[in-house]
Amino acid sequence: MKQLKYRPVKAFTLIESLLVLLVISVLSLITISNYQKEQAKFGELLFIEALEMNIRDAQRFSALNETPYLLGIEDNQFYMKSEADNKLLWRYSLPENIQCARFNIRFKENGNISSIERAFTVRLAHLEKQISYQFLIGSGQYKKEEKNL
Repeated sequence: MKQLKYRPVKAFTLIESLLVLLVISVLSLITISNYQKEQAKFGELLFIEALEMNIRDAQRFSALNETPYLLGIEDNQFYMKSEADNKLLWRYSLPENIQCARFNIRFKENGNISSIERAFTVRLAHLEKQISYQFLIGSGQYKKEEKNL
């Protein structure tokens, strides 16, 4: 009869495995929280770019169609609508971390700004910035001013 030889098993112990799992968990938590913060900052930058693009597009749209249009923010909704028939062209919600006071801009048939309730300010929580837009009536241009909070 053959006699079985005992060979010691080379493996990790339970404590070693748990330590490795703990280190991996801590590193992934740090990475995920940093990723979420950076993602929120990037979302704020994208919103500002989209806001400025929509202002320029509303101006072009009114000049091309020779129709007055309204662009504004109301109840955390950013919208553009035709002034003639009050038809809504588009509307989307502001991201949660962005605060902006209510405003309306009226673009004339030639694309110039004919009226605005006031200059408006956008607060970006994650970027810790406040951006103010002041519109120049009659020219369709605006002045952008950034401040750190």
